[in-house]
Amino acid sequence: MTKRMDDLVALLRELDAPEWLERPRDYERSEIGALFNVLVARLEDDFTAPCVSERDTQDSSEYGASHHTG
Repeated sequence: MTKRMDDLVALLRELDAPEWLERPRDYERSEIGALFNVLVARLEDDFTAPCVSERDTQDSSEYGASHHTG
């Protein structure tokens, strides 16, 4: 394997570590929430349309979803 492929395999193994099954090691829920708020505001501004957002989708690997109506 090339050095780049070795690095990729190492990263994938690190991200798939059994002690971090639900979220990455450096996941900060409040920080992600703030970034999600910024994203929703930016989408509303860029598309000049309301954006309905939902968070904590049960049994999903996503943080939230946004729906645009315009």
